[in-house]
Amino acid sequence: MDSGWLNNLEILNKCLPFYNIKRFEKEVIGKCEFYFKSLNVLYIEYYHHRKSIGKLTTYEIKIGEPRERNSFTELCLQAFSGEEKIKILNSKSLTDLIYLTPLIVNEKSRRNDPSYNPSAITPDVREKFSEEHQNLIESFKKYKNGEAGIIKVIIAMAKLLYVIRSNIAHSEKTPKGPDIEKTERDEAVCKVVQPLLELLFAIVFNYPNNRLAVYGTLSPGGLNNNMLSKIISNPHIESSGVVLGYINTKNNLPFFNWDMGKDEIEVFVYESNLLPGEFANLDRFEGKWYTRILVPIKINSKFVVGNIYAENIN
Repeated sequence: MDSGWLNNLEILNKCLPFYNIKRFEKEVIGKCEFYFKSLNVLYIEYYHHRKSIGKLTTYEIKIGEPRERNSFTELCLQAFSGEEKIKILNSKSLTDLIYLTPLIVNEKSRRNDPSYNPSAITPDVREKFSEEHQNLIESFKKYKNGEAGIIKVIIAMAKLLYVIRSNIAHSEKTPKGPDIEKTERDEAVCKVVQPLLELLFAIVFNYPNNRLAVYGTLSPGGLNNNMLSKIISNPHIESSGVVLGYINTKNNLPFFNWDMGKDEIEVFVYESNLLPGEFANLDRFEGKWYTRILVPIKINSKFVVGNIYAENIN
């Protein structure tokens, strides 16, 4: 991952709140909508980074401003390494999206058609307005057969994800009456696309679920540090770091609040690929007064993204 551009507190503070808002909610459409909003920040900021180092495409230079679909495609093409692209192509989450049935319709293209009828998607209509999904299926088949390279699949994936983003951003209301089945369609698609979005975020932020910043009773020597015994007793990385915010004390317990305008708070950071399997137990232990969020953590003058238990203000 070309991650140097992400060593920027301003970008992280714009992006991560969108990801955190719906992270643990079960309602999948809203969750994916906010995941896409977080991605929107990333691909626009990556556009400006590429512009600053002279790496815009000829098309981008010609139009002189970021275009959302094109910028998202370039994020997938240029920010991910070859190894990371292969990991995406070999993932179950991408395969599940590719072979999702029925085909995903481009709702914007369908609504712009003179014969648009919001109450019916016939097989012919679905075939006509599912070009992006069909292109992804075809490019993936050619890749598997050795007839096409990785790049074509990544481009097709990015274009389909942009269609999904646009689809769920619009309501059931249309100029020709209600599209009463739209929410059902969006929900079915979002259930499949959510794991793929989470994989893309994991790659962008170098697997933040492998990192936990602790303070208070979970810290080394703290009364509850034994909750991390499985992590500590296996190979892991320990670091000292700082996060921005403030601590509230309630019932003799500290509660972290993320606030980029506040002070640096010292934390201790555990990094281990066993952490994702421990979070369910840790979440139960911390209880309803805490919520686990992703925050920028400064370690040795560089920012990484990791989990921290913060005060649940809801």
